[in-house]
Amino acid sequence: SSDLQIATWINSEPLSAQAGGKVRILDFFGMQCAPCLAGFPKVQAFWEAHRDKNIEVIAHVSDFYPPQEVRDYLAKNPKLKFPIAIAKPDSTHDHDYDISGVPFYVVIDQAGKIVATGHDWDVAAAKALKLLGE
Repeated sequence: SSDLQIATWINSEPLSAQAGGKVRILDFFGMQCAPCLAGFPKVQAFWEAHRDKNIEVIAHVSDFYPPQEVRDYLAKNPKLKFPIAIAKPDSTHDHDYDISGVPFYVVIDQAGKIVATGHDWDVAAAKALKLLGE
């Protein structure tokens, strides 16, 4: 999979550009996307349940949204603690991951290979757990 091109990390120290032997779910979202924001409680519950395992969950938003807008949203939704990444202005993620609208989930296996993409969190989460042998 392509390296992450991140300008700002929220709720997390910077994570590596590659998952490095971990399963990784990327959750591409937009701040004006109601289905994206409505899905965040599921993302949070999954992250809480599995963050001590060999898995990373990263919500990813374009640099169109200023970091303060994301922080303001989180201040109103304090239960959301999973890592959020704001892309660099010249990020090629939309092209690299063939994103066709949000929410868009990408599951990356332990070897760094994209194994699933789509618009359904439950499918992505199940695929990630299967990679962990669960």
